[in-house]
Amino acid sequence: VKGKIIFYPSIWHENKAGNVSILDYACALRTGASYNYLLVNGYRRPSSRELFRLQGFPDSFKIVVSHQEVRRQTGNSVPVPLIRAVAHRIHEALLSSERARSTELS
Repeated sequence: VKGKIIFYPSIWHENKAGNVSILDYACALRTGASYNYLLVNGYRRPSSRELFRLQGFPDSFKIVVSHQEVRRQTGNSVPVPLIRAVAHRIHEALLSSERARSTELS
């Protein structure tokens, strides 16, 4: 992290070799990654709740599995807000295409 502006809160990445970096963007949550791959502010690993928050799950989402399983699930997840935004854009594109087709037929 030498020479980097350290902002808080931040997610740091520790790779399998033990090298730590802070990036201007978050690294991916990966299912098969080393246990040490994410550090909050460089001091601790994210909790199960924080991992689900990073993927857009609401705090009301019930966690009924182990932390290891949470890491697997969040590593294989796609953020809920991202899916919602993509679906919205696809819906808009379909409506726009349908309107254009209706106009051509008129």
